[in-house]
Amino acid sequence: MRQGILRSNPEAKKGTQIFTLILMVFFLLQIFLFHTSLQRQKTLYIDLAGSIAAKAAQMMPQQESQIVPLVTADLTDADRQLGRQFLKEYGITEQLSSSLFPNLQVSFAPLVLTAILCLVLFLFQYRQYAALYGKIRELTQAARKILDADYSPAVQENGEGDFAKLSVEFSNIRQVIQNNIEQTQKEKQQLVDLLQNISHQFKTKLATMMLYNDILLNRKITEEQRIQFLQDNAAQLANMNSMIQRILKLAKLDAHVVEYEKKPTRVSALLGEVTGDLRQLAAEKGVQIRLEMDADDTLSLDHFWMKEAFQNIAKNCIEHTGSGGSVTITTSAAPLFFKVTVRDTGEGIDRVDLANIFQRFYKSKISNKKDSVGIGLSIAKTVIDAHGGDIDVMSTKGEGTTFVITFPTHGV
Repeated sequence: MRQGILRSNPEAKKGTQIFTLILMVFFLLQIFLFHTSLQRQKTLYIDLAGSIAAKAAQMMPQQESQIVPLVTADLTDADRQLGRQFLKEYGITEQLSSSLFPNLQVSFAPLVLTAILCLVLFLFQYRQYAALYGKIRELTQAARKILDADYSPAVQENGEGDFAKLSVEFSNIRQVIQNNIEQTQKEKQQLVDLLQNISHQFKTKLATMMLYNDILLNRKITEEQRIQFLQDNAAQLANMNSMIQRILKLAKLDAHVVEYEKKPTRVSALLGEVTGDLRQLAAEKGVQIRLEMDADDTLSLDHFWMKEAFQNIAKNCIEHTGSGGSVTITTSAAPLFFKVTVRDTGEGIDRVDLANIFQRFYKSKISNKKDSVGIGLSIAKTVIDAHGGDIDVMSTKGEGTTFVITFPTHGV
């Protein structure tokens, strides 16, 4: 574990190497001082014992041969006790001040060396902890600024260790939080715009219906006019109901409460239902809708939601195609995927709007579709993505739009 930490943290590895070097230098100095002290003790012993033996030999020449063996022989406990008792009679004991001992050489080198080592280790550890807690303080300040909705600070770390990785991940989290908040604010504004749009549309439709009802109740009109007013009211109610149903479907998808009941579904049958349901709308718009099955397959799909997705795409094409135009749904297959193409000959999509058409609540600034709230294609993409598919769009202004929906033929 420790080897892994040192291997992944150059700073820790460098600090450990410096700390080890300091200890090695201190150890070598201790050996040198020990050797020097030992040499000093030997010299002191030779000087002291030699001077005493020489003086004793001068005073007692006849005992010289016996004096030298006494100096070089090992001391016994009895000899030590006898010597201590002898010197004690002259006031020389261990309690006597060191300064009063003759020929005593005191060395402070070990103390000085120990003090220097402590100082070096203190400065080294202080520098290490200062760098460590400085980085932690930088992360803390950056986190506090994020809590204050200030996303400008970016933690910079030029190393390669765990702190560098932590700094990168912190910057990534900061970016994710910033993007999420910006996206939330954007969706919140879109929701406000949507509610204002829906409120305006409901108010307009309700005002129109109230006016029609007032006319039906208080004015004398012909039977033909009465039927026309009732038909207009029915159309307004149908439009409001459709709008409410789409918003409820989108709310379910956003809340992730939809459980897709995927079953083996024949694509030809599904697309046949889609074109059948939209033929009346297409006829009212003067648009021809065609289904050309060049290939067929059985895919695991949720019939209800996938039908909703294809209907939203085809309906969008019908609504943006003028009278006399056409909407064509074709299929093709390959060993690994199945493709459905919905192509219209309508007005096309502006290049500026092309990248945003699948965003919920998005409406082109130049769109004249007042009844649209911009959620049909968003629902379609959400459903297709949930089935492992992919949807792409290509369009040329004034020539038409093509939606390409691709499903992998394995695991869908």
